[in-house]
Amino acid sequence: MLYYFRYIYKDYAVLAVRRLVKRDKDSITLTGLIDDLIENHTMLSRSWTYAMFRRPLSSGFTYDASMSDHLAALHWKNYCDASGQYLDRGPLEVDLIELEEATQLLVRISDREIAHNDKRKADPQFTRPTYDSLDNALTLIERLTKKYTLILTGESMLSMTPVDTTNAMSVLRIPWIPPTPDRI
Repeated sequence: MLYYFRYIYKDYAVLAVRRLVKRDKDSITLTGLIDDLIENHTMLSRSWTYAMFRRPLSSGFTYDASMSDHLAALHWKNYCDASGQYLDRGPLEVDLIELEEATQLLVRISDREIAHNDKRKADPQFTRPTYDSLDNALTLIERLTKKYTLILTGESMLSMTPVDTTNAMSVLRIPWIPPTPDRI
């Protein structure tokens, strides 16, 4: 029984990685985002970053000018390019190479054995991905997602794990069949 869950986790996670990194003209992917940022890096400028931090937060709160400028300066220094006026392409290219290298085997196994039932399967010399390589790829995807969310929105993401903020137990407190006088 545990084999079933282990393989379901593996297949599901490998397909999720493939969906996030395999380029396709009809898909929005993390690799596509990084490609766009590399190609259009001058659209993210120092002045755009300062303007982003001057806008109200999603809560409606607005920082005063000195605090927003301080946060923008730190953000620019730590994530964009301390010396230039535009987003530096170098770290973007490094992130893209790291992402492609970390996910290459996972995408290949997904293409051949999970997403498609390819008759060719993997050749005998094919190095099979391990759970460790899958976990490393997922950790890298999470780190890059947090990084680019911060660069593009100025807001941090603590985790990619969804958190249910609703009262999930409330549905269990409502009777399915409303009480009637004969069933009280």
